[in-house]
Amino acid sequence: MIRIALLLAGLALVLPRDAVAEPKIHLSWQGCTPTQLVEPYTQTDHVLTVLLDGAEGDFSGIDVKFAVFDPCFGGGAYVPDAWRFDAAGCRAGELAFARPAVADGCPGLIPGGGITVNKVTTGILEGSIFSPMAALFVQVQTAFATRHLSAGTRYVVAQVTIPMAGTLGGADPTGQLCGCAAAPRALVFASGSLLGAAQINLSEGQMAFWVQEDYCSIARTVPPGLAAADPAPTSCLVTPAIPSTWGALKGSYR
Repeated sequence: MIRIALLLAGLALVLPRDAVAEPKIHLSWQGCTPTQLVEPYTQTDHVLTVLLDGAEGDFSGIDVKFAVFDPCFGGGAYVPDAWRFDAAGCRAGELAFARPAVADGCPGLIPGGGITVNKVTTGILEGSIFSPMAALFVQVQTAFATRHLSAGTRYVVAQVTIPMAGTLGGADPTGQLCGCAAAPRALVFASGSLLGAAQINLSEGQMAFWVQEDYCSIARTVPPGLAAADPAPTSCLVTPAIPSTWGALKGSYR
């Protein structure tokens, strides 16, 4: 528990916070209620809801980017094929984006009269306690008619559908399919802002996890049931050799 608390505290320190009451972005597997921290792997569609709260004032746009990565993978460039939704990846263009007017009782920031951007890339996550980390980046940018946002209301920025049909939990021995879908991932706010008369920086609220709540476990286990379905799942769960500086950082949380 001490290790987890230190990691969260460290992440909070490195994220930009220009004011105490900055609006926050939450990542939720449970619609407008960000209480489900972990989403298990299944070969179905999974919906991640991007939420905003704590915003007060008149605004006309929002720009949010979040990262999907392995918090135990340092000094490398590995994003599992099952998560390669970028243009050059195994699953290019398969992420689906929605901006509902209402979701689970929460109002949505629906587009109106401006630019709407859905962008998926891969790169290196910098500026965090986890960095440098190879990551999938998902950016959602929406322009909407100027409206007043209230700090006491939670708003839906977008819902991102992550399709896992046709993927493999472990590595594909033939090299033909998009594998390693059951490899643990952390999903965290990377950057963002609200646009209006002035630009306001956003900060991290609830983060999310894929497969297991993983703040860089020292010893990982194969997800239950995966071994029977995949002959070689551990190849996707092993943390490769990493720089001694990161090893020393992990050691400090033991």
